[in-house]
Amino acid sequence: SGTTHRVRVYLPPEYEPARRYPSVYFGDGGDYLNFAQATTIFDNLIAAGAIPPSIAVFVDPSVEHGRLIDYDLNPRYVAFVCDELVAWIDARYATHDRPDQRAIAGASFGGLIALSIAHERPDVFRLVASQSGFVSRRDDAIIERYGRASLQPIAIHLIVGTYETHIGPFERGSAEADFLRGNRRLRAVLQARGYRHAYAEYHAGHAWGLWRDRLA
Repeated sequence: SGTTHRVRVYLPPEYEPARRYPSVYFGDGGDYLNFAQATTIFDNLIAAGAIPPSIAVFVDPSVEHGRLIDYDLNPRYVAFVCDELVAWIDARYATHDRPDQRAIAGASFGGLIALSIAHERPDVFRLVASQSGFVSRRDDAIIERYGRASLQPIAIHLIVGTYETHIGPFERGSAEADFLRGNRRLRAVLQARGYRHAYAEYHAGHAWGLWRDRLA
């Protein structure tokens, strides 16, 4: 892709190369490690038997462009993740190579690109989690895509905070700044199209406290 990314990989306790494990890819990987305590959450979920032992891949935005370009529905970033990064991980770790055993997740702009990747490449990812996703970006471009394109065989998990009504450097009252209503519009489209999905709102703002607390 011509871009440079820092990638960190979590291996479950008692990892055995002879087995095969589901995998979860996180955009803004360093932030999920530092602010969401993601590895501790994985340890606890696995120990409790709430999820199977899994591999987690934490990917930072590119050094060259940063998240505001990478995650802005950028087809080059989609290609990097699906055609380069996944192959690199699968060649080095004992991952399942089935798309229904591979998830992609992100928050805010990262949630937007996660939804885009799963919709465009269900041959690679069939599970997606968007935490406070910036789905109103570009006049609801991702919502329109889900509404008009053919139904994809993916399962979608969405959360958003009820206080997320004015996010970012946008004019107050603009549709793009209102993440809550944007996610509600996406939920309505998913319901109408018959997508397998889960949706939840919490009394919280656009912050890592929400995303950490609801990551499990």
